Amino acid sequence: MATTRINYANKVAGNLWTSQDANQVKDVVNNNADELDALLTRTNQMSQQIFSSQVAQTETTVSIEANVLNVWATPVESLDITLLAGTSGRENEYKLQFTVDGNAFALTLPSGIRWLSEPEWEDGYTYQVSIENNLAVHAGWEAATS
Repeated sequence: MATTRINYANKVAGNLWTSQDANQVKDVVNNNADELDALLTRTNQMSQQIFSSQVAQTETTVSIEANVLNVWATPVESLDITLLAGTSGRENEYKLQFTVDGNAFALTLPSGIRWLSEPEWEDGYTYQVSIENNLAVHAGWEAATS
């Protein structure tokens, strides 16, 4: 919808202010308010896509998008991850967070991914992995104790 404008001539002292003039002002304000609301909704949706903080994952074989944190809430014995194409011309970071279940954990990533240091996965630890430009880093934390 295009922005609506008031089309009557500027009022000067002595000009009659009619109910038609008042209704036109009301209509223009309401129409533009609807347009602004729609624009705000679209902006919020785009912001969520760009800055979406996390995606809950339940499957262990998944394709993930760039620029969101993929979180597995329950411990996993293995993960097989495919990286979906990111946005051209943008920084595309692939992020994972998971807890290892068992001593035989395996993380399968596309070929060509290089690690800063090869991970040694430990049972019960929670890890975060970041991959950008086929370069991966990881960090692990012991389970919290009460």
